[in-house]
Amino acid sequence: MKPRIPYSALGRVVRSKRKDSDLSLSDLSDLVHVSAATLSRIERSDSGDALPTARPENIAKVADWAGVEVVYGQESNPAAPEPLPALVSAHLRADKNLKPNDAAALARMFEAAYRQMTTG
Repeated sequence: MKPRIPYSALGRVVRSKRKDSDLSLSDLSDLVHVSAATLSRIERSDSGDALPTARPENIAKVADWAGVEVVYGQESNPAAPEPLPALVSAHLRADKNLKPNDAAALARMFEAAYRQMTTG
């Protein structure tokens, strides 16, 4: 079963996984058959802003690639935490003491270690 996340978290999860996979928006667009412009809007969305402009089938394709299930509005489970690597990545990016490239490198290292330790 895929982790359930609120739509507002999808952008952070997708951006983190895309960067960890060393994919450009164009590369991901080719993989999931969703325009790079739509992917960019989804990635920039932190509060559901891209929801009205992203078609549900495109959101589903992107979520499937990210390995998550998106829940909306009342369906969202507020007790369900966001994936830990996405939260850590957001905190690292917000740290004013870290350069953007350093924050991204630390986030990739954390996610790799987390994945390795939680999957077996």
